[in-house]
Amino acid sequence: MTRRMGVVLLALLLAAPAAAVAEDVPLPGGVLMQVFSPSLTPSANATSLQSFEETFTVTGLLPGGAVFVSPPSQTAACPMSGARVSALNTLALTFTRATTLDCTPASGTYRVTNILKP
Repeated sequence: MTRRMGVVLLALLLAAPAAAVAEDVPLPGGVLMQVFSPSLTPSANATSLQSFEETFTVTGLLPGGAVFVSPPSQTAACPMSGARVSALNTLALTFTRATTLDCTPASGTYRVTNILKP
């Protein structure tokens, strides 16, 4: 694959509509970019004014990389504040609760990008 084809492929993947399937994109230098668009439904949380973590199964997600997550939207009461791959096929999202009322993070299609170096 030529460099130009790789750039075009990357642009198409980033612009593609959300899907539940994974895309493994090999990049120069042996770097692997994984792209996922899982539909996630975080549960409500009643813990007062602190961060909480919830895990989700994302089949094919590999540990050991840098993961970037874009939620479908942010809720003012409990926005997403962190993400990590806690184990094979497991995405852990941290939400920060900024209210004394119950809060439920946004449900929907999350965009997950995982960058793995060799």
